[in-house]
Amino acid sequence: MIEIIDLSQEIYQGMPVYKDLPQVKMTIHNAHEEWNGIRNPATKTPAVHKLELGEHTGTHVDAINHMEIQHKGKSIDTMPLSMFYTEGKVF
Repeated sequence: MIEIIDLSQEIYQGMPVYKDLPQVKMTIHNAHEEWNGIRNPATKTPAVHKLELGEHTGTHVDAINHMEIQHKGKSIDTMPLSMFYTEGKVF
């Protein structure tokens, strides 16, 4: 039986980023307390988070057109899904 294992990295504030790329920033954009009209709550229950990060943060794939100008038009949505998985071995 085939098993697919997700090797994606968790994204979190303070995670390591490559060289001088933007740091990950996570903030509460809206809280349930705001939506319910509660002013100055002791705690905030997140309803919507704001996530700010560079496009090369964590697990990602560079489209072919990112590599060199002659690959113009070869965006990520034109790449077949088969390019993103392969057989693996567990040691």
